[in-house]
Amino acid sequence: MAKKDVVKYRCMNFGVCAKADANEVIEIPTIDTLGGTPPCPCCKQNTLQEIPQTTTKWPLIIGIAVGGLAVLGGGGYGVYSLLKSPTPKDIVLNHTEKTLMVGDMDTLRATISPDGCEGTFTWKASKDGTLTVSNDGIVTAVKEGTGKVRVILEGVDGIKAVCEYTIKPKGEVEPGPTDPPTSLVDSMKVDGLTTNTATATLKVGATQQLSATKAPDYSKAPITWVSSDASVATVSATGLVKALKAGTVSITAQAGDKFATVKVTVNKPKTTPPGGSINLGYGVYYGESKNGKPHGYGKIVFKRTHRIISSKDYVANPGDTYEGEFRNGVPSGGMGYWKHDGDITAVKP
Repeated sequence: MAKKDVVKYRCMNFGVCAKADANEVIEIPTIDTLGGTPPCPCCKQNTLQEIPQTTTKWPLIIGIAVGGLAVLGGGGYGVYSLLKSPTPKDIVLNHTEKTLMVGDMDTLRATISPDGCEGTFTWKASKDGTLTVSNDGIVTAVKEGTGKVRVILEGVDGIKAVCEYTIKPKGEVEPGPTDPPTSLVDSMKVDGLTTNTATATLKVGATQQLSATKAPDYSKAPITWVSSDASVATVSATGLVKALKAGTVSITAQAGDKFATVKVTVNKPKTTPPGGSINLGYGVYYGESKNGKPHGYGKIVFKRTHRIISSKDYVANPGDTYEGEFRNGVPSGGMGYWKHDGDITAVKP
């Protein structure tokens, strides 16, 4: 009888049936099983258990392959490519260069391209000792210098990626425009504060604009101004000083916990010395002179628009006055005072 015409069983009546105790396979003709599982031919009990048949699926696989060949015109590679995983082409890192301070740590993350590829990475650091790398891509800066970390895809030749590091001494790397503060406290931090001048000399009624600069420049801390004696000179919220009476006063700028002070001296107005007048064309000069030119202390009353000094920021209009020291016909020496539109501006020739 052909094996394909039988059903295989084992008897489970252990201790009673000799075939069960011998774990013997019992073959019964298929036709005798059409009414259900028959009794054991040895112990005559309904204790048989069918042995599952193992079916070879080669015909199905061959059918798929043949069908694929027919559709693809004999291209067996087409069927193979449907079952094959993607081939790794490259390793992509989350960054390929970075600057760290000694003691800092960085995490490198690697992915395989194209998507869907899998593999195991091996991490290696340069042998100069500037940095180390763990098995999961954690980089630690050890000493000053430059170093590299390489990641290799195990079992695949030529697929690797590199990240280059610059290691600086601790404290050397400073936040820049691309390194924004990480908190409100950091954004208000001030490391230094300087003013555009350390001293100033004004005449009563004159004004002078002061300015202050914070470090770092991205600090959001506000700058405030205060006068040590508002009866001598006042200062506005923007740093504009106005002299009120003779004396000395300290104008202080503050940002965060940093301070910068400007010493301001306010002098009494000088009385224009007696002397003749000199017609300058653009105005009339009154005061000390030499060889027919303004020389010494004096004052000009302007009759038409004219630059007081070479700077284009100091242009007098008709009716304005300038008072101060002159040398050989031009403003010179110490601070002069330009009166215009009811204000007095200190001018340094």
